[in-house]
Amino acid sequence: LTSLPGFEETHISVYYTYLVANPHIAHAFYKLPFNYKLNWFAMYISDKFPGC
Repeated sequence: LTSLPGFEETHISVYYTYLVANPHIAHAFYKLPFNYKLNWFAMYISDKFPGC
């Protein structure tokens, strides 16, 4: 996750916590191509941090 451009450390930390708490989602996320990972991550962050 640390290689995702354009996101603050806080955003990455919150998403990492989410993945740890949801291993079935983390497993699917790990297998995704990079562009899909960016999409999943961006959707989660926009939901949790409206206006970012």
